[in-house]
Amino acid sequence: MIDLMPELSARLRRLRRLPRPQRVAALRSVLVWATGDELEAFAAEAIELANRSKHKWGLLTEVLRAWPRLSFEARAAAIVVAGDRLNAFVVALEGSDDRSDRRAASEIASACLAGEPPAPEGSEASLALVLHRLSADQGAIAHAALTGLATAVRAVEPADVLGALLDAAVADAAERYHEHRHDALMRAIADRAHKCGPRLTAWLNQRDDVGHMAMRSAARKRGAGEAIATAVTNLGVPSLAPAAVSALEKIKAPEERAIPLAQGHLLVSRSRGSKLGRLRTPDALLGEAWDASLPLDARLGAIEWIGRVPMKPTERVRRLSETLGDPDVGVRLRACLALRDCPASAPTDRALRDFAFDPDPRVAHAALSALVTATTQRRREAHRDLFEQLERSPHEHVRVLATKSIGALRSQESSDEGLREALQSDDRARVLDALGGVIRRDRCEAFLDELLVLATATDPFVSAKAVRGLTHTPGDDARGALLEALGHSDGRVVADAVEALGFRDGGAISLKAFTTSAVARVRANAVRHALRTDPGGHPARDTLAEMLTDPRASHRLSALWVTERTAQTALSERIAEMINSDDEREVRVRAERTAHRLLAQMRDGWSRSASSNMAAG
Repeated sequence: MIDLMPELSARLRRLRRLPRPQRVAALRSVLVWATGDELEAFAAEAIELANRSKHKWGLLTEVLRAWPRLSFEARAAAIVVAGDRLNAFVVALEGSDDRSDRRAASEIASACLAGEPPAPEGSEASLALVLHRLSADQGAIAHAALTGLATAVRAVEPADVLGALLDAAVADAAERYHEHRHDALMRAIADRAHKCGPRLTAWLNQRDDVGHMAMRSAARKRGAGEAIATAVTNLGVPSLAPAAVSALEKIKAPEERAIPLAQGHLLVSRSRGSKLGRLRTPDALLGEAWDASLPLDARLGAIEWIGRVPMKPTERVRRLSETLGDPDVGVRLRACLALRDCPASAPTDRALRDFAFDPDPRVAHAALSALVTATTQRRREAHRDLFEQLERSPHEHVRVLATKSIGALRSQESSDEGLREALQSDDRARVLDALGGVIRRDRCEAFLDELLVLATATDPFVSAKAVRGLTHTPGDDARGALLEALGHSDGRVVADAVEALGFRDGGAISLKAFTTSAVARVRANAVRHALRTDPGGHPARDTLAEMLTDPRASHRLSALWVTERTAQTALSERIAEMINSDDEREVRVRAERTAHRLLAQMRDGWSRSASSNMAAG
């Protein structure tokens, strides 16, 4: 209740005795200058009179003009009386030449969209448009409008009609940040970025906008809880990704990790996953060791993080193997499946062997499947003892799979005996076929002795194929055989030896002497090795350019192959000449194919560069 002074009570009694026209005129006059209890009393009188009158426009307009000075109760009563005509009152005030009227319109729209008090149903869109227009005004008017937009945009869904209007209004205001410097609006956009509409999304995805820096600054000033809660979703917003990464790196308490870890499924999005490389260390987010006390959804999400955050393969395997003691089978199963995607290595295999003895059959079967389907026979054979142990597993599906695996290894042994017999045959076709089988099945290491013998065979076709088999065979013996093959009298054997040594030793071996070979394949393989080990090397590129003009067609064809494989786009002009003027039709056709391939590589490079620039914000 308002504690009225005696003289104010007397004035109100005299006011009520006046005829309606004089009473309205008196109220309109006093509302202009009244303040405090006096304003509240006369405003209440005016609102009551307007509510009883059919012609409430002038009187209620004066009440709304005094909006900045009214209490919440008086504001709420005025909104109720205005009803569905509130929009008309606000638009009228907005169109006034008086700055105080426009400020009142701005504050009315801001308060109603914020629900203080709530706007009449159906008026929200019009009020949003008023704020949009007034945000381009000056001083306190624009400040109130921008504050209203910042408050309102947090509370609506972008798919709603009102949400679309506010999205456009806020995006327009964001583009004018250099004019108003309203940081509260930038803070609201940072809070809303993960679920904004198309206009605001377009602004967020722009590059080097003036407002982006202010928005990131506002995002970093938020409380740790707020920043961490939206960090994962904001990784997908280029302009906010740096602030999101900063928030993830500042996590300290275990309970702070739970929210971003539980959102690990969002990393499937390429736009988010590509930003993980900016994390300097995953320890702040993942902790130094597996924490089984975290909520289940956080532990499940942590597997996704471990699989996607850049780290050394051994570190990834260590973190995944630590989940073996987790009490939830879903966590262990996800970790086991993640291990299957890790590069083959001794630590990976040791971790999978441990998971193969998991008490849950699904986990044990997944681990065993990863070892059984290993890409190399050598890796599968290394786990024969495990397969034999798991033939006595308590899980039926695991026992069946282990038995099948041992059967496959025994079958491979029988096949190996057949290959050995074929490799010792005098039938050239049979030997070549057996060599092809050894290479296809990745059994070269198991047949090293046979390959060393055949690499020195008098038949150049057999010798060349044996040399190819030694390419990925480890050991000094294999390397010695390849070095010896460099002196072979047949060009195809030398070409395969040059290619094999280039892949095995990389820049540790010099094959420069073969870049002047009279054999096209030998020369091409040597030049390709030089370009691979020293991409910016001018001598190798000059040699390749000479090959493209060589009078021998075989050398020009081999040069085109090297140009295509090493993406030498700088030679595009010469290749265009070859398409139009080379004497050999085969060379012209090959040059045209090379040109198409180089153009595709250039376009792919452009698109990757554009994507990287957008991701970097």
